[in-house]
Amino acid sequence: MDENNSELKILLSNLRSKQFEMEHAKLASAIQISSEKVNYHAGELILFDNHNVMGLVLQVFPDCLKVLLETNKFMVINQSRVSKKIMHK
Repeated sequence: MDENNSELKILLSNLRSKQFEMEHAKLASAIQISSEKVNYHAGELILFDNHNVMGLVLQVFPDCLKVLLETNKFMVINQSRVSKKIMHK
């Protein structure tokens, strides 16, 4: 290049594609949704331990739930173990 123009080097590894930006936005959105606090109430059905166990919520504590299992046993579980809250219409 001549003396008046400076040369600009761009490394291809530093460039981001639109697809990468969209994937990053989707991931950030999913993280935000998963970190939202879910409120539980007595009488609700939940699935926990990767959808393998179903229980009826009997009592709600700040970080755990007392549930009645299908085997008629009581169990206290951490709310982070809950996979899904079963909603009925």
